[in-house]
Amino acid sequence: MYVSPIAKKYAHAFMNIYSSALSETDLIAIQEAQQFLQTHKRILFFLQLPQCKKKVAEMVEDLMRYFTLPHVLASLFLLLIQHNRSFYIPAVLFFIGVLYRTSRDIVHFLIISSHRLTGDQRAGIEAFLAYITHKNSTCTYMVQKKVIAGIRMQSDEYIWEYSVRKQLASLRALNQ
Repeated sequence: MYVSPIAKKYAHAFMNIYSSALSETDLIAIQEAQQFLQTHKRILFFLQLPQCKKKVAEMVEDLMRYFTLPHVLASLFLLLIQHNRSFYIPAVLFFIGVLYRTSRDIVHFLIISSHRLTGDQRAGIEAFLAYITHKNSTCTYMVQKKVIAGIRMQSDEYIWEYSVRKQLASLRALNQ
């Protein structure tokens, strides 16, 4: 995701003041809100409409409750709306997540496997990632059949893949 310099500045300013007020649970809610608002941009458009100016605070409060976001984000949302920058909200939320994880030495991995992983398999993966990165890690798990009998672990900094799909791609690259 592209994060504009303006969105980064808002996120940095927010984190300089409120980073200690955020928790791991808040981060999960922030990520869910970011993903939702990224795909439902019409909501951000409605926040900017002059006809909705009287209801903006109520609409922001509804967003806070719906996603169980920390209340300190309401003032940030209202500031962005006041500056006619509501469309930056998903990017600001994204970068708040990045800054939060960086400040707490957390690496987030997307784990994609060809089949559903058991609790023991997940625990083994998380122990492996903690050992290799020497950082705390959080994981989001997805099942995608196209991985073909394997697993892919990816973060902003790291990527590991062991799958039939990768082996086939390597063989194709040798033949070209």
